[in-house]
Amino acid sequence: MNRGERLNLILSIAPRLEAMPWDQYDLVLRTYEMPNSGFRNDDTVSGRLSEGADEDLLELAEYLDIATSPAVPERVQARIWTADGFRLFLTHRDEERILVADVKADLDRMGVCGFVAHENIQPTREWREEIEMALRTSEALAAFLHPTFHESPWTDHEVGFALGRGLLVIPLMFEPDLLPYGLMEKYQGADVRRLDSLKIAGEILTRLALHERTQGALTPHVIGRFERSPGANFGMALMKRLLMLESIAPDLLHRIVSAPETNTKLSDPRIQEGIDALKTKHHYAPPNRTAPDDRYDEEPF
Repeated sequence: MNRGERLNLILSIAPRLEAMPWDQYDLVLRTYEMPNSGFRNDDTVSGRLSEGADEDLLELAEYLDIATSPAVPERVQARIWTADGFRLFLTHRDEERILVADVKADLDRMGVCGFVAHENIQPTREWREEIEMALRTSEALAAFLHPTFHESPWTDHEVGFALGRGLLVIPLMFEPDLLPYGLMEKYQGADVRRLDSLKIAGEILTRLALHERTQGALTPHVIGRFERSPGANFGMALMKRLLMLESIAPDLLHRIVSAPETNTKLSDPRIQEGIDALKTKHHYAPPNRTAPDDRYDEEPF
């Protein structure tokens, strides 16, 4: 593997392992001969993966059912994904572009970067190639199942591409009889008929927070938005999704606990209750601090 392929593989594996409890992902990493310093709080998944041999990384990716493909250059990814966040491909018919653009904007506030072809592709770029690059680098897909969705070969192709990569697909139903079909049937559809764009974005965020394949990659981005919450109600909405997560790395949990110290809008009692619940659920322990040098408690010389 070249450096870009290796980096992409590590970034694909790390979220899957981080979604596991510590003892489970530690067992996996030990099995695949990833180094461990022996101190639980000193190791990160990505750090241990970065020390692994290429053949061990490839074998681990195969075990986790992660498809390996040629690397997409970082400059291309930065062009396609215009904001930092969890990468979600939004597939839809052209007549729904206004709603989809609104959902994309709302998702960005929640830590999810959506790809919408008519917004993300520059006019001078080959659109087929750009869509393929977005599909190859996305982390999940949301399908807007309007009545004409199945009439387009492109929407079905995009769903099939995501399923082939083993990604989570979120079917959004805008009519009661528009159920997920084909290989997409294994995912339960979300009834969003009476929801506005913000509520639809919230439903997508909930699905991402609940699924084991997306939790790990999603978590740091949601925490980043939580830290910058513009108000208590917004912070509480994100807290509800954080409470759904099965596992949160110690350093990320510490960021949640510390967030009200730098953002007074998070001082709401409801949010503090959520933080306390997270501390209990994930066995929070404050990071170790260097002990003061007691040699200077007395006159040293």
